[in-house]
Amino acid sequence: MQLNPQRVVSVALHGDASEYTNEIQQAAGEADMVLDVLGGVKNPDPTIACINTLRPHGTAVFMGGVQSNIPLPYAQIMLKEITIQGAFMFPRQAPYELIRMLAAGTLNLDAIQTHVFKLDDINTAVAKASQLKGLDYCVLAP
Repeated sequence: MQLNPQRVVSVALHGDASEYTNEIQQAAGEADMVLDVLGGVKNPDPTIACINTLRPHGTAVFMGGVQSNIPLPYAQIMLKEITIQGAFMFPRQAPYELIRMLAAGTLNLDAIQTHVFKLDDINTAVAKASQLKGLDYCVLAP
């Protein structure tokens, strides 16, 4: 998948959790926004590292599945006036905003790969779907 490097930077965190903030800052500098969509993570270290990289007036959105309480850096949040927001799934206006982003050319859908199967090939489609990752998906066409 290819993201717009002027707008979005992804960082794969490896090794020692004490280095996460440095790894993120080296790759992205200070961030305007952090979107935490981690799933099933046992500890809050990646989330805390992301909060630590936010610039003043930055926003952290929690949508992931961190399975522990997150000790927030209270003083840093206040001094930088950071906003923390939780979101389960997506807000009601999200489909409209996605359409606006498409119309404006800020959302490129080229990374999405669609695999179409005839209804008679449902077993093949299910097997394929179980192997897909990222933005790939399967569709059954009657």
